[in-house]
Amino acid sequence: MYDSKKPTKWGIRIYDIADALTGYILGLIPYYGKATIECLGYAGHLFTTRIVLTLVDIVTRATGETGYHVYTDRLYTNLSLAAELLKKKIHITGTINTNRKGLPPQVKKRKRSSVGTVRSYVKNKRCHILSWKDKRDVIMCSTYHTARTTQHRRVMKGNLGQVIEKPVMVSEYTSNMGGVDRADHYISSYCFLQKSLKWWRKVYFFLLEVVIVNSFILHRIHMKSKGLKVLTHLQFRKELVKELVGNVRNAAQNGRRSTSDDEKRLNGKLHIIAKQDRKHSAECIVCSDRRGPGGRRETKYYCKTCTRQPAMHPECFEDYHTKKDYKKKYT
Repeated sequence: MYDSKKPTKWGIRIYDIADALTGYILGLIPYYGKATIECLGYAGHLFTTRIVLTLVDIVTRATGETGYHVYTDRLYTNLSLAAELLKKKIHITGTINTNRKGLPPQVKKRKRSSVGTVRSYVKNKRCHILSWKDKRDVIMCSTYHTARTTQHRRVMKGNLGQVIEKPVMVSEYTSNMGGVDRADHYISSYCFLQKSLKWWRKVYFFLLEVVIVNSFILHRIHMKSKGLKVLTHLQFRKELVKELVGNVRNAAQNGRRSTSDDEKRLNGKLHIIAKQDRKHSAECIVCSDRRGPGGRRETKYYCKTCTRQPAMHPECFEDYHTKKDYKKKYT
């Protein structure tokens, strides 16, 4: 899909629902065009309404609970969605476009008003439509909040403070609307997605990113509850890679080192050293290190018994066949 308003213009469109406080992704729906539309329930409603209702159903089926509060932006919010969610005993709060069907005509007509003016309307006895004049008109819809206001301190230019009357509905929306954005930020921070013509490959790696991010969020919650040190996002990913790789490492110039290589070289049996007949030499697997100047050390000797026949100096031969961590470290 192409979206000119997104930082990444091209990509697979995925709709997800996330926890407002942590960003934990609770459910998602990849968009495949007509196939996705046909699979969604709630026929007769807007597509965006059907998306929200389907995502909410994913959460309620998994938990068996109701009483949730869903925060949506103006792309999804409408009175029909609010009515359907109330049937499920779920509240909604979100910004709403003035051209939505069923809104009071007073909201659609923009009237000149001073900053801080609050106008409230009730629709179907449960749905509150609120218009608040800030720098521009803010139109919101909620089945939970009313037009109640509270004092809010705003920092102005020059670090000057100003106390204003701000609707609680707007404050709660601002505090709880960032769950999906927080999840997207985690996913894009150390994203390993690559360009590919195969769409399913992109979906697979996106799902892998979601699993990693959800695991990191659970790690933070668990460690904080125990009063232990919490890893940063980058540290968590590094530790995860180490645990997944295990004992498998890449040797300097001899391909991938596996556990079978360790069993072969540390078996305590006779290993025979030999010298190459060819003119060129190879880097020593024990003492060669390219990370520093002059760290590259070459030799014509190698172990004839080991499967990969790694190159090594005669003085490094014993270390390689007796030590599990044979690589020499230089400072």
